[in-house]
Amino acid sequence: MPTNSISNWPKDDRPREKLLQKGEKTLSNSELLAILLRTGTKGHSAVDLSRQILDHFGTFRAMAHTDPSQWRQFKGLGNAKLAQLKAAIEIGRRFREEEIKEDRPQIKNAQDVADLLIPRMRDLK
Repeated sequence: MPTNSISNWPKDDRPREKLLQKGEKTLSNSELLAILLRTGTKGHSAVDLSRQILDHFGTFRAMAHTDPSQWRQFKGLGNAKLAQLKAAIEIGRRFREEEIKEDRPQIKNAQDVADLLIPRMRDLK
């Protein structure tokens, strides 16, 4: 059975190598997600799995609004990989929150309050 394993791809096309050689901004969302997933399933690469996930949820933000039961449909995505993805999404959220804190904005109007609270509150159910 032919395999779609990333290790069989040309080195320049592999997500990890591409990130290290050309920078993270050159990767697609599916390539970035594939790096977190690390492995795919028999006959399907981590990039294939990440494309399925992105096709289903649409965005990283939409992934943040999910519970584990919504991920069970993806073969090869167990608790360990799900925990890695959820942790990465939370790191991204906290990174953005820290950026706002570093700016130390002054509150002059309602929009200023919204700009401060939306990053923290938008992922709440």
